[in-house]
Amino acid sequence: MKKETMKIIKENKYLYLYFILILIVISAIFTPIHAKFTNDYSTDDDAVGISFDFNLNIQDVEEYESIFVDSYDAKLFNVKINNNTTNTIYYGVWYRMTESTNINNDIVIAKLEDSEADTSGSIDGSKDKTVSIIIKNKTDKNIKIDFGVSSSDKDTNNIEYLDGKRLISGVDKITYLNKTIAGSYVNYIGNNGCTGNSCTGENANYVDKDNMGYCQDSKHKILKNGWQIAYIKDESVYLVSAGSLECIATNNTGKVSLTNKKIDSFEQTAGTPQHITNLNTEALKYCNEEFSMDNLCNNNTTWAMNDTDLNIINNMPPKACYKNHSESCDGVNDIITGSGDYWLATNFDKGTTNYYWDSTNNYLLDGDTSNGYGLRPIIKLDPNVYIVDGDGTSNNPYIIANELIKEND
Repeated sequence: MKKETMKIIKENKYLYLYFILILIVISAIFTPIHAKFTNDYSTDDDAVGISFDFNLNIQDVEEYESIFVDSYDAKLFNVKINNNTTNTIYYGVWYRMTESTNINNDIVIAKLEDSEADTSGSIDGSKDKTVSIIIKNKTDKNIKIDFGVSSSDKDTNNIEYLDGKRLISGVDKITYLNKTIAGSYVNYIGNNGCTGNSCTGENANYVDKDNMGYCQDSKHKILKNGWQIAYIKDESVYLVSAGSLECIATNNTGKVSLTNKKIDSFEQTAGTPQHITNLNTEALKYCNEEFSMDNLCNNNTTWAMNDTDLNIINNMPPKACYKNHSESCDGVNDIITGSGDYWLATNFDKGTTNYYWDSTNNYLLDGDTSNGYGLRPIIKLDPNVYIVDGDGTSNNPYIIANELIKEND
Protein backbone atom coordinates (compact mmCIF):
# COMPACT_ATOMS: atom_id res chain seq x y z
CA MET A 1 0.00 0.00 0.00
CA LYS A 2 2.82 2.37 0.90
CA LYS A 3 4.66 1.67 -2.37
CA GLU A 4 1.49 2.33 -4.37
CA THR A 5 0.93 5.69 -2.65
CA MET A 6 4.51 6.81 -3.31
CA LYS A 7 4.11 5.79 -6.93
CA ILE A 8 0.98 7.92 -7.31
CA ILE A 9 2.67 10.97 -5.74
CA LYS A 10 5.71 10.55 -7.95
CA GLU A 11 3.64 10.23 -11.11
CA ASN A 12 1.57 13.31 -10.25
CA LYS A 13 4.21 15.57 -8.72
CA TYR A 14 3.73 18.30 -11.30
CA LEU A 15 -0.01 18.27 -10.68
CA TYR A 16 0.57 18.77 -6.93
CA LEU A 17 3.04 21.58 -7.50
CA TYR A 18 0.59 23.30 -9.82
CA PHE A 19 -2.20 22.95 -7.22
CA ILE A 20 -0.05 24.45 -4.44
CA LEU A 21 0.88 27.39 -6.69
CA ILE A 22 -2.80 28.11 -7.30
CA LEU A 23 -3.48 28.13 -3.52
CA ILE A 24 -0.68 30.64 -2.91
CA VAL A 25 -2.05 33.01 -5.59
CA ILE A 26 -5.62 32.77 -4.20
CA SER A 27 -4.34 33.42 -0.68
CA ALA A 28 -2.48 36.52 -1.84
CA ILE A 29 -5.61 37.88 -3.49
CA PHE A 30 -8.05 37.38 -0.61
CA THR A 31 -5.86 37.91 2.42
CA PRO A 32 -6.16 41.55 3.68
CA ILE A 33 -2.95 43.55 3.72
CA HIS A 34 -2.54 45.32 7.06
CA ALA A 35 -0.20 47.90 8.48
CA LYS A 36 2.63 46.81 10.72
CA PHE A 37 3.15 48.28 14.17
CA THR A 38 6.70 49.17 15.11
CA ASN A 39 8.42 50.90 18.02
CA ASP A 40 10.29 53.37 15.84
CA TYR A 41 8.83 56.23 17.87
CA SER A 42 9.22 55.92 21.60
CA THR A 43 10.76 57.36 24.70
CA ASP A 44 13.99 56.05 26.18
CA ASP A 45 11.97 53.85 28.52
CA ASP A 46 10.16 52.20 25.57
CA ALA A 47 6.93 54.08 26.07
CA VAL A 48 4.36 53.78 23.33
CA GLY A 49 5.18 54.90 19.81
CA ILE A 50 3.30 54.18 16.60
CA SER A 51 4.39 53.86 12.99
CA PHE A 52 2.06 52.59 10.28
CA ASP A 53 2.96 51.40 6.77
CA PHE A 54 0.22 51.80 4.20
CA ASN A 55 -0.47 49.96 1.00
CA LEU A 56 -3.07 50.71 -1.65
CA ASN A 57 -6.65 49.45 -1.24
CA ILE A 58 -6.50 48.97 2.52
CA GLN A 59 -9.90 49.84 3.95
CA ASP A 60 -9.19 49.30 7.65
CA VAL A 61 -5.90 49.02 9.45
CA GLU A 62 -6.47 46.52 12.22
CA GLU A 63 -3.23 47.01 14.12
CA TYR A 64 -3.53 49.42 17.02
CA GLU A 65 -1.86 50.35 20.28
CA SER A 66 -3.43 50.47 23.71
CA ILE A 67 -2.37 53.43 25.83
CA PHE A 68 -2.91 53.58 29.58
CA VAL A 69 -3.42 56.93 31.28
CA ASP A 70 -3.46 57.10 35.05
CA SER A 71 -5.97 59.10 37.03
CA TYR A 72 -5.28 62.84 36.82
CA ASP A 73 -2.49 62.34 34.32
CA ALA A 74 -1.84 63.15 30.67
CA LYS A 75 0.10 61.67 27.77
CA LEU A 76 1.40 62.92 24.46
CA PHE A 77 2.40 60.71 21.56
CA ASN A 78 3.04 60.82 17.83
CA VAL A 79 1.48 58.71 15.09
CA LYS A 80 3.71 58.57 12.03
CA ILE A 81 1.82 57.49 8.91
CA ASN A 82 3.91 56.30 5.96
CA ASN A 83 2.61 55.97 2.41
CA ASN A 84 4.87 53.43 0.75
CA THR A 85 2.89 53.47 -2.50
CA THR A 86 3.19 55.89 -5.41
CA ASN A 87 -0.49 56.87 -5.15
CA THR A 88 -2.31 59.28 -2.84
CA ILE A 89 -3.99 57.68 0.16
CA TYR A 90 -6.50 59.04 2.68
CA TYR A 91 -6.25 58.37 6.40
CA GLY A 92 -7.99 58.94 9.72
CA VAL A 93 -6.48 58.50 13.19
CA TRP A 94 -9.05 56.92 15.50
CA TYR A 95 -9.49 56.05 19.15
CA ARG A 96 -11.64 53.50 20.94
CA MET A 97 -12.49 53.37 24.62
CA THR A 98 -11.81 49.87 25.92
CA GLU A 99 -14.18 50.18 28.85
CA SER A 100 -17.59 51.74 29.43
CA THR A 101 -16.09 55.15 30.10
CA ASN A 102 -18.03 58.16 28.88
CA ILE A 103 -16.09 60.79 26.98
CA ASN A 104 -16.77 64.15 28.58
CA ASN A 105 -14.92 67.27 29.62
CA ASP A 106 -12.91 65.21 32.12
CA ILE A 107 -11.30 63.10 29.38
CA VAL A 108 -9.68 64.99 26.52
CA ILE A 109 -8.54 63.18 23.36
CA ALA A 110 -7.46 65.65 20.71
CA LYS A 111 -4.87 66.72 18.20
CA LEU A 112 -2.10 68.77 19.80
CA GLU A 113 -2.37 72.40 18.77
CA ASP A 114 1.08 72.54 17.18
CA SER A 115 0.83 69.11 15.53
CA GLU A 116 2.63 68.76 12.21
CA ALA A 117 -0.43 67.19 10.55
CA ASP A 118 -4.18 66.78 11.06
CA THR A 119 -5.86 63.62 12.34
CA SER A 120 -7.55 63.15 8.96
CA GLY A 121 -6.36 63.95 5.43
CA SER A 122 -4.35 62.74 2.47
CA ILE A 123 -0.75 61.67 1.95
CA ASP A 124 0.97 61.81 -1.42
CA GLY A 125 2.82 58.78 -2.70
CA SER A 126 6.07 57.89 -0.94
CA LYS A 127 5.45 60.56 1.69
CA ASP A 128 4.63 60.49 5.42
CA LYS A 129 2.90 62.63 8.03
CA THR A 130 3.20 62.82 11.80
CA VAL A 131 0.17 63.56 13.96
CA SER A 132 0.64 64.57 17.60
CA ILE A 133 -2.09 63.44 20.00
CA ILE A 134 -2.77 64.59 23.55
CA ILE A 135 -4.80 62.74 26.19
CA LYS A 136 -5.83 64.31 29.49
CA ASN A 137 -7.47 62.12 32.11
CA LYS A 138 -9.03 64.40 34.70
CA THR A 139 -11.03 61.62 36.37
CA ASP A 140 -10.34 59.55 39.47
CA LYS A 141 -10.04 56.34 37.40
CA ASN A 142 -7.22 54.94 35.28
CA ILE A 143 -8.25 54.56 31.64
CA LYS A 144 -7.17 52.45 28.66
CA ILE A 145 -7.67 53.66 25.09
CA ASP A 146 -6.91 52.00 21.75
CA PHE A 147 -5.43 54.12 18.96
CA GLY A 148 -5.05 53.22 15.31
CA VAL A 149 -5.43 54.39 11.72
CA SER A 150 -8.00 53.62 9.01
CA SER A 151 -7.54 54.51 5.34
CA SER A 152 -9.00 54.60 1.86
CA ASP A 153 -7.69 55.09 -1.66
CA LYS A 154 -10.73 57.25 -2.60
CA ASP A 155 -11.27 60.03 -0.03
CA THR A 156 -11.73 60.52 3.71
CA ASN A 157 -15.53 60.23 3.40
CA ASN A 158 -15.08 56.59 2.38
CA ILE A 159 -13.32 55.69 5.62
CA GLU A 160 -15.58 53.77 8.00
CA TYR A 161 -15.04 53.79 11.74
CA LEU A 162 -16.60 50.58 13.03
CA ASP A 163 -16.48 48.59 16.27
CA GLY A 164 -16.47 51.62 18.55
CA LYS A 165 -13.77 53.53 16.67
CA ARG A 166 -14.06 57.31 16.53
CA LEU A 167 -12.10 59.80 14.49
CA ILE A 168 -10.05 62.06 16.75
CA SER A 169 -11.47 65.55 16.42
CA GLY A 170 -10.89 68.77 18.25
CA VAL A 171 -7.68 70.55 19.17
CA ASP A 172 -6.06 71.03 22.55
CA LYS A 173 -2.82 72.59 23.70
CA ILE A 174 -0.18 72.25 26.37
CA THR A 175 0.03 74.92 29.03
CA TYR A 176 3.52 74.74 30.46
CA LEU A 177 3.99 75.21 34.18
CA ASN A 178 6.70 77.79 33.56
CA LYS A 179 4.07 80.10 32.05
CA THR A 180 2.33 80.47 35.41
CA ILE A 181 3.34 82.62 38.37
CA ALA A 182 5.35 82.23 41.58
CA GLY A 183 3.27 81.30 44.59
CA SER A 184 1.00 78.97 42.62
CA TYR A 185 0.31 75.60 44.23
CA VAL A 186 1.29 72.36 42.49
CA ASN A 187 0.15 68.79 43.10
CA TYR A 188 3.57 67.15 43.41
CA ILE A 189 4.79 63.96 45.11
CA GLY A 190 8.42 63.29 45.95
CA ASN A 191 9.63 59.69 45.68
CA ASN A 192 13.40 59.61 46.14
CA GLY A 193 13.40 58.25 49.69
CA CYS A 194 10.85 60.39 51.51
CA THR A 195 8.12 58.55 53.38
CA GLY A 196 4.49 59.10 54.26
CA ASN A 197 2.41 62.16 53.53
CA SER A 198 5.39 64.48 53.74
CA CYS A 199 6.13 63.43 50.12
CA THR A 200 2.93 65.20 49.09
CA GLY A 201 3.92 68.35 50.97
CA GLU A 202 2.35 67.62 54.33
CA ASN A 203 4.12 69.43 57.16
CA ALA A 204 5.85 68.00 60.21
CA ASN A 205 3.36 67.42 63.07
CA TYR A 206 0.42 68.06 60.74
CA VAL A 207 -3.03 67.43 62.25
CA ASP A 208 -5.62 68.98 59.93
CA LYS A 209 -6.32 72.16 57.93
CA ASP A 210 -6.84 74.03 61.18
CA ASN A 211 -3.60 72.74 62.70
CA MET A 212 -1.04 72.43 59.89
CA GLY A 213 1.96 71.47 62.00
CA TYR A 214 5.07 73.06 63.45
CA CYS A 215 8.77 72.67 64.20
CA GLN A 216 10.50 73.64 67.46
CA ASP A 217 7.20 74.05 69.34
CA SER A 218 3.48 74.50 68.69
CA LYS A 219 3.72 78.27 69.22
CA HIS A 220 5.55 78.54 65.88
CA LYS A 221 2.72 77.28 63.72
CA ILE A 222 2.93 76.53 60.01
CA LEU A 223 0.11 78.25 58.13
CA LYS A 224 0.13 76.44 54.77
CA ASN A 225 0.58 73.01 53.28
CA GLY A 226 1.61 71.40 49.98
CA TRP A 227 4.03 72.60 47.28
CA GLN A 228 4.38 76.06 45.74
CA ILE A 229 6.28 77.60 42.86
CA ALA A 230 9.13 79.45 44.56
CA TYR A 231 10.29 81.22 41.39
CA ILE A 232 10.71 80.74 37.64
CA LYS A 233 14.12 81.26 36.07
CA ASP A 234 15.43 80.44 32.57
CA GLU A 235 12.24 78.53 31.68
CA SER A 236 12.57 76.26 34.73
CA VAL A 237 10.16 76.19 37.66
CA TYR A 238 11.73 75.98 41.10
CA LEU A 239 9.29 74.23 43.38
CA VAL A 240 9.39 74.59 47.18
CA SER A 241 7.46 72.99 49.99
CA ALA A 242 4.84 75.47 51.19
CA GLY A 243 5.66 74.64 54.81
CA SER A 244 8.29 72.63 56.65
CA LEU A 245 8.18 68.93 55.78
CA GLU A 246 10.59 67.77 58.47
CA CYS A 247 12.28 69.14 61.58
CA ILE A 248 16.03 68.66 61.47
CA ALA A 249 19.01 69.25 63.76
CA THR A 250 22.70 68.27 63.70
CA ASN A 251 24.86 67.37 66.72
CA ASN A 252 28.57 67.95 67.31
CA THR A 253 29.55 64.76 65.44
CA GLY A 254 27.51 65.66 62.38
CA LYS A 255 24.76 63.16 63.10
CA VAL A 256 21.31 64.24 61.98
CA SER A 257 18.29 64.28 64.26
CA LEU A 258 14.81 64.40 62.68
CA THR A 259 12.94 65.71 65.66
CA ASN A 260 11.55 69.08 66.57
CA LYS A 261 13.13 68.80 70.03
CA LYS A 262 16.37 70.60 70.77
CA ILE A 263 19.22 68.07 71.03
CA ASP A 264 22.09 68.14 73.51
CA SER A 265 24.93 69.32 71.24
CA PHE A 266 25.53 71.25 68.03
CA GLU A 267 28.06 71.28 65.22
CA GLN A 268 31.31 73.01 66.20
CA THR A 269 32.87 73.07 62.71
CA ALA A 270 33.27 76.55 61.24
CA GLY A 271 30.68 77.14 58.54
CA THR A 272 28.53 74.19 59.77
CA PRO A 273 29.26 72.12 56.61
CA GLN A 274 27.87 68.91 58.11
CA HIS A 275 24.57 70.55 58.98
CA ILE A 276 24.25 72.03 55.49
CA THR A 277 25.04 68.63 54.01
CA ASN A 278 22.35 67.06 56.21
CA LEU A 279 19.81 69.63 55.01
CA ASN A 280 20.60 68.98 51.35
CA THR A 281 20.65 65.21 51.80
CA GLU A 282 17.22 65.21 53.43
CA ALA A 283 15.87 67.57 50.75
CA LEU A 284 17.06 65.21 48.01
CA LYS A 285 14.59 62.59 49.22
CA TYR A 286 11.79 64.77 47.87
CA CYS A 287 13.00 64.68 44.28
CA ASN A 288 10.91 62.96 41.59
CA GLU A 289 12.75 62.06 38.37
CA GLU A 290 9.55 62.25 36.34
CA PHE A 291 9.48 66.01 36.83
CA SER A 292 13.01 67.08 37.83
CA MET A 293 15.40 68.81 35.46
CA ASP A 294 16.73 66.33 32.86
CA ASN A 295 14.95 63.59 34.87
CA LEU A 296 17.79 63.55 37.40
CA CYS A 297 17.84 63.55 41.18
CA ASN A 298 21.03 65.12 42.49
CA ASN A 299 22.17 68.26 44.27
CA ASN A 300 21.90 70.20 41.01
CA THR A 301 18.18 69.52 40.86
CA THR A 302 17.20 69.32 44.55
CA TRP A 303 18.49 71.06 47.68
CA ALA A 304 17.36 72.76 50.88
CA MET A 305 16.35 76.41 50.51
CA ASN A 306 19.41 78.64 50.73
CA ASP A 307 20.36 82.31 50.56
CA THR A 308 20.36 82.33 46.74
CA ASP A 309 16.76 81.14 46.67
CA LEU A 310 15.76 83.67 49.30
CA ASN A 311 17.43 86.43 47.31
CA ILE A 312 15.53 85.53 44.12
CA ILE A 313 12.19 85.13 45.91
CA ASN A 314 12.49 88.35 47.88
CA ASN A 315 14.53 90.27 45.29
CA MET A 316 16.95 91.58 47.88
CA PRO A 317 20.08 90.28 49.65
CA PRO A 318 19.13 87.78 52.37
CA LYS A 319 21.29 89.48 54.97
CA ALA A 320 19.13 92.56 54.54
CA CYS A 321 16.46 90.54 56.36
CA TYR A 322 18.71 89.70 59.31
CA LYS A 323 16.83 91.09 62.33
CA ASN A 324 15.22 93.54 59.93
CA HIS A 325 11.54 94.47 60.02
CA SER A 326 11.59 96.21 56.63
CA GLU A 327 8.48 95.89 54.48
CA SER A 328 10.25 93.51 52.09
CA CYS A 329 11.09 91.10 54.91
CA ASP A 330 8.18 91.38 57.28
CA GLY A 331 5.40 89.19 55.99
CA VAL A 332 5.01 90.67 52.51
CA ASN A 333 6.12 87.61 50.52
CA ASP A 334 3.80 84.65 51.10
CA ILE A 335 6.36 82.17 49.73
CA ILE A 336 8.79 83.02 52.53
CA THR A 337 6.41 83.54 55.43
CA GLY A 338 3.80 81.26 56.96
CA SER A 339 6.13 78.25 56.80
CA GLY A 340 7.14 78.12 60.46
CA ASP A 341 10.74 78.33 61.64
CA TYR A 342 12.97 76.75 58.96
CA TRP A 343 16.65 76.49 58.17
CA LEU A 344 18.49 78.02 55.24
CA ALA A 345 21.33 75.85 53.95
CA THR A 346 23.55 78.89 54.46
CA ASN A 347 26.25 80.06 56.83
CA PHE A 348 27.27 83.64 56.07
CA ASP A 349 30.09 84.20 58.53
CA LYS A 350 31.68 80.73 58.74
CA GLY A 351 30.80 80.54 62.40
CA THR A 352 29.15 77.68 64.30
CA THR A 353 25.63 79.05 63.97
CA ASN A 354 23.37 78.72 60.95
CA TYR A 355 20.70 81.00 59.54
CA TYR A 356 17.00 80.27 59.88
CA TRP A 357 13.73 82.08 59.26
CA ASP A 358 12.09 83.22 62.47
CA SER A 359 8.33 83.01 61.96
CA THR A 360 7.56 85.05 65.08
CA ASN A 361 9.45 88.11 63.89
CA ASN A 362 9.40 87.36 60.13
CA TYR A 363 13.10 87.88 59.60
CA LEU A 364 16.37 85.94 59.59
CA LEU A 365 18.17 84.94 62.76
CA ASP A 366 21.10 82.65 63.47
CA GLY A 367 20.95 79.66 65.79
CA ASP A 368 23.06 76.66 66.67
CA THR A 369 22.40 73.42 64.82
CA SER A 370 20.94 71.64 67.85
CA ASN A 371 17.59 73.35 67.17
CA GLY A 372 15.02 71.27 65.31
CA TYR A 373 13.91 73.88 62.78
CA GLY A 374 12.14 73.03 59.55
CA LEU A 375 13.31 71.74 56.16
CA ARG A 376 12.03 73.27 52.91
CA PRO A 377 13.26 71.42 49.80
CA ILE A 378 13.72 73.21 46.48
CA ILE A 379 13.21 71.12 43.31
CA LYS A 380 14.26 72.39 39.89
CA LEU A 381 11.66 71.10 37.44
CA ASP A 382 12.11 70.25 33.78
CA PRO A 383 10.95 73.05 31.41
CA ASN A 384 8.65 70.56 29.64
CA VAL A 385 6.44 69.99 32.70
CA TYR A 386 2.90 70.93 31.70
CA ILE A 387 -0.49 71.34 33.35
CA VAL A 388 -3.21 68.69 33.17
CA ASP A 389 -5.77 70.35 35.43
CA GLY A 390 -6.23 72.72 38.37
CA ASP A 391 -6.04 76.49 38.76
CA GLY A 392 -2.96 76.84 40.99
CA THR A 393 -4.79 77.70 44.20
CA SER A 394 -4.17 75.85 47.45
CA ASN A 395 -7.60 74.19 47.17
CA ASN A 396 -7.14 73.29 43.50
CA PRO A 397 -3.40 72.98 42.79
CA TYR A 398 -2.03 72.42 39.31
CA ILE A 399 -1.92 68.77 38.32
CA ILE A 400 1.18 68.24 36.20
CA ALA A 401 2.66 65.77 33.72
CA ASN A 402 5.96 65.48 31.88
CA GLU A 403 5.65 62.51 29.54
CA LEU A 404 6.39 63.34 25.94
CA ILE A 405 6.47 60.43 23.50
CA LYS A 406 8.25 61.63 20.40
CA GLU A 407 10.34 60.61 17.47
CA ASN A 408 13.79 59.32 18.33
CA ASP A 409 16.78 60.96 16.68
